[in-house]
Amino acid sequence: MGESILVRALVQSLQSRERLGSSDGVYIADITRRDTLPPAFGGMDALIILTSAMPKLRPGLEGCQPEFYFDDDAYPEQVIAYHGYFNYLNADKRTSDDTF
Repeated sequence: MGESILVRALVQSLQSRERLGSSDGVYIADITRRDTLPPAFGGMDALIILTSAMPKLRPGLEGCQPEFYFDDDAYPEQVIAYHGYFNYLNADKRTSDDTF
């Protein structure tokens, strides 16, 4: 049999973790706050990022092509893409071992 792989997930809230059905290996953190990341990142060999900014549906357009928007200061390049990804990639600097 092949090598086993330990998978972890990172979510932003207790509600999100509960929706996954199991809390094993599921960590709660805010990717825009580097200090919340180390518990999830200790001993990692690899990182796969599956996050994105979440647009909101503009109300009042029933029957028309939908339009989306982002809240002020919540555009992908402002919050998720820069601050969050930067924190992901630098989280290993705060773990206590030599792996990611």
